[in-house]
Amino acid sequence: MIEIVVDSVLINASFKINKNFLTIIPESKVNNYKMTLLPNSITGIKEAKKDTSIVSFMISNNSNLSTLELTIFNIPYPKSIIQIIQN
Repeated sequence: MIEIVVDSVLINASFKINKNFLTIIPESKVNNYKMTLLPNSITGIKEAKKDTSIVSFMISNNSNLSTLELTIFNIPYPKSIIQIIQN
């Protein structure tokens, strides 16, 4: 089970999973959230998460957000690091 709270109040949120990415869409329009991941809420290939984790996060207004899609082919080194910076 995953819970999202704002100022200690549980809020509704939708959760979408696509290609091992969890997308959280809270119904509340505030910026600061706290997410509680209860035991067995996340299951991986080898095992399930067995303890409780609390994660605080912020979602900016839509006017401050952007998207980036980057596809890279034929990287010569198998352990490459790609850094994206803003000028």
